[in-house]
Amino acid sequence: MLHLLAQGGRIEIEKNESRKIASVLCLTRDGWRYPGFDLELFRKLRRKKAVSSTNGGP
Repeated sequence: MLHLLAQGGRIEIEKNESRKIASVLCLTRDGWRYPGFDLELFRKLRRKKAVSSTNGGP
C-alpha cells in the first residue's frame, strides 16, 4: 500500500455533512482504483502515522 503511494498514487477522501470521513479511495498514478483499500485500513494507517494530512487535505 505505501509502495503504491510512493510511486505517485493518492488517497481521495469523501466527507459527509457532519465533516466526518464517509469513504476513501486509493488511486494509482495511472488513475486506477486500488481494490484492497477501505476505511478500516485507512484508519489503521493514520493511527500508525504512516499517512497524514496537511492543510485539511490528504
